[in-house]
Amino acid sequence: MRVSAAIITRDDAPALDRCLASLRWCDEIIVLDQGSADDTAAVCARHGAALHQSAWLGFGPTKQRAVELCRNRWVLSIDSDEEVSDELRDAILAARLAADDGGAVALAVAEPDAGAAAARQSDGEVLLR
Repeated sequence: MRVSAAIITRDDAPALDRCLASLRWCDEIIVLDQGSADDTAAVCARHGAALHQSAWLGFGPTKQRAVELCRNRWVLSIDSDEEVSDELRDAILAARLAADDGGAVALAVAEPDAGAAAARQSDGEVLLR
């Protein structure tokens, strides 16, 4: 099972750089930008993230648009000022292996420093919160 990361941002290049560095393990990284005037494009290029542009549609609709741009069934929706800890990465990768083997997937990871990052299937079912 492949995992995408979906991020929305605007003028947050230094934090985005740290966020993207914590997502190196993802199979795809989508950044949906709302007209940044900083180094967002260069940061995305450095990390191999696909950069897309969009008008601000409101928080929920903009996040949903970023998820819709992802090609994989599993999507980790994360804010540009958040970072994925090693513990969370390992839990997601272990769940991915279980799913690849046809097993059931259930995760419960306390992630106080990463806010409300969530892995979702493309149908919107929450896999991890």
